[in-house]
Amino acid sequence: MGKAFKTEKFKPAEPGHDGFVPVLVAPKGAAKWEKADELTEENVNVNRIRFLFHKGSITHAQYEAACALQRDWETAEILPQASSILVGNGASGGGATLPGDHKIQAMRRKGDAMAAVPEMCRRIVELVVIENVSVGKASAIVRAHHQFTMALLLVGLNAISRTYGFSS
Repeated sequence: MGKAFKTEKFKPAEPGHDGFVPVLVAPKGAAKWEKADELTEENVNVNRIRFLFHKGSITHAQYEAACALQRDWETAEILPQASSILVGNGASGGGATLPGDHKIQAMRRKGDAMAAVPEMCRRIVELVVIENVSVGKASAIVRAHHQFTMALLLVGLNAISRTYGFSS
């Protein structure tokens, strides 16, 4: 008879996150009069860009540019049948723009930003910024050294920050 295998009890994934365990830190820029025990901690592991910014791997301008690219990518993915309530229908005095107009503007901005990124950096920027893949996994996907992948990401983020007008 063969050896019996000891089976371990199944442990379900921790609720509240989908693979990225929360990293809670005290908020930056709290006023001096606020007590540390009264401040709520914030999760910096929301996406890879915010985590890299918190670690100090990217600058504030690179972080803002990456967030702008993420917003434009999300807006560019909106279907043309989106409700005009999302962007205002002109009744509020904000001008008569349709969701399709915002989608086209976001597609242009995203296209301009990605066109400014050097070709060898594009795939890494797409993986980390848009697809929310860690730098380690991105380096495994493109089969490059981790430090080289990080350097290419920084070059790409600098190009995006210049396109969006953030100083670096």
